[in-house]
Amino acid sequence: MYLTIECAEIEQLSLMRPKDAAEQFEKCFKDISLGSAKQRKSIRDNIKRSGKGIVGSGRGWALIHAFSTNGRESAAQLLFEKGADIEARDEEGNTPLNCAAANGHESTVRMLLEMGADHRTKNKLGNPPLMSATLKGFDKVIRVLLKGGADIETKDRDQNTLLISAVMDGFSGVVKLLIEKGANIEAQNQAGRTPLMVAVIFGDEERTRLLLEKKANIEAKDNEGNTPLMIAASKEQVKILELLLYKGANIDARNNSGSTALSLAKRSGVYRTQAVRRLLNTQAHSKLERSRSPSQLGTSLSRTTSRTSSFTPTDQKRESNDTDGLEVLGARVACY
Repeated sequence: MYLTIECAEIEQLSLMRPKDAAEQFEKCFKDISLGSAKQRKSIRDNIKRSGKGIVGSGRGWALIHAFSTNGRESAAQLLFEKGADIEARDEEGNTPLNCAAANGHESTVRMLLEMGADHRTKNKLGNPPLMSATLKGFDKVIRVLLKGGADIETKDRDQNTLLISAVMDGFSGVVKLLIEKGANIEAQNQAGRTPLMVAVIFGDEERTRLLLEKKANIEAKDNEGNTPLMIAASKEQVKILELLLYKGANIDARNNSGSTALSLAKRSGVYRTQAVRRLLNTQAHSKLERSRSPSQLGTSLSRTTSRTSSFTPTDQKRESNDTDGLEVLGARVACY
């Protein structure tokens, strides 16, 4: 253990009467954040009344939480050696490990795990250290906790997994790490939504592409039977809607109420906007191709392949067909 100024101050405070130590600790550790006024009062009361001096009682915010929160691993380790409870909980139910993980202190997290801290302990929000680190995007801490045996399928109170939470908060590095480590990309939360659906809800094209590349189920349904395409249509996420059509999403799928992506888009008050036009164009082209004879379809496919070989979901090239004068915008790629 590397001895620091905080370690020297701990040794001095340990020799004082609890009442004196309670009055002096703020002066001794003025260079680190000891928390809010309420938390500092908790430390003071802990020192006075615990019967263990600066070690604390194990109940309420104590010096061990402050040191862990600030990444002062040597000071924290010294307190543990003097008898501090490694599973001490503050008023929010956080242990030292949760405090260190939530603040991104990789080496402190590693030290606490080596000293026997329980990575499964949850705070009052229902979050264990691994979820706390994920919610802040601390990928290095996540790696340490996973190596220490933490469950990659950990869920919060709403049944959001680590992967769903990382997608929700837009942490690309964490999303890639969790997928690399084997996180279930089809896990569903309380509403039945998968990571892909969450990415669509938030209009996150980058993570939508990533999940589709990792073979996320494009036809997954939530508790109401909505697919990612339906969600994109109802929220008018046009670029994502185009991407899903390009990847082959079923435009005719229906949810539990019998609604399609098109009817949901109309119902959401965005009729005749881009989302509805994309769906109408794709639907019209699909019907046209189904109505042709096999020989006609073969000829059409041959022409279409040669004319759209470089097409992307965001192309702005417009063509017309013979069905009610509707424009076909990206429909060929969406259908084939």
